[in-house]
Amino acid sequence: MGLRGLENEAFQRAVEVAFQGSALRVVCIEDFIAMKLFAGGPQDLADARYALAAGKSTIDQELLWRLTARYGRDAMAALQKLLSP
Repeated sequence: MGLRGLENEAFQRAVEVAFQGSALRVVCIEDFIAMKLFAGGPQDLADARYALAAGKSTIDQELLWRLTARYGRDAMAALQKLLSP
């Protein structure tokens, strides 16, 4: 798979979720948010904001910052903005 910036470990961090009676493996919330911040469109940023709010108690902040850093300065600035009160 050739997703720019996505590290191979993302596949090992993937989680299994139930969907319409089947089990799907999807990227973990930290990878999802970092990729959305990298994409940077209005809907992507809204998705990242919603995911942050929904998973606030379970998100590994250190992992989120590390993953986001891989996507560059703009993604880091977007994360900082989302996390600011």
